[in-house]
Amino acid sequence: MPIDHVTVPTRSFDATIDFLSRVLELPEIEHPGDIPMRAVWFDVGSGQSVHVLEVAEGSDRSGDREFGKHIAFLFPLPRWLRIKNQLEREKIEIVKPVRETKTSRFFVYDPNGYCFEFVAR
Repeated sequence: MPIDHVTVPTRSFDATIDFLSRVLELPEIEHPGDIPMRAVWFDVGSGQSVHVLEVAEGSDRSGDREFGKHIAFLFPLPRWLRIKNQLEREKIEIVKPVRETKTSRFFVYDPNGYCFEFVAR
C-alpha cells in the first residue's frame, strides 16, 4: 500500500518550509484552502506528499490526528471498506476527520497511540 502523505506539525514553520524547499528541493503543491493554520504541501513523488502545519508554541499534541503527526495510507476502495468493517467488528474506535474532503477517510490510533489516516482511492 502506498503512503498518501505524512503530516509534520511544526512550531518552526518558516525554518521547516525553508529546509524542505531549499535544502531538499521539494516542490510546493496546492493544498486545500480550509486549513485553520499556516500550511504548505510538498510533492515527494509518486503521488505522495508531506504536509507541514504550523502549531502554536506550547500546544498540546496529545490529541494528534488530522492536524497533528500522522501517516496516511492510500487504499483502493474495496480494501479500504474491508479494513473499516474489520475495525468496526473489533470495536476499534474510528475517528472522523475534522473537515470534509473529496476523498473518504478516517483516523485510527494503534495500541501505542500512533495516529494513522486511511484514505480511499
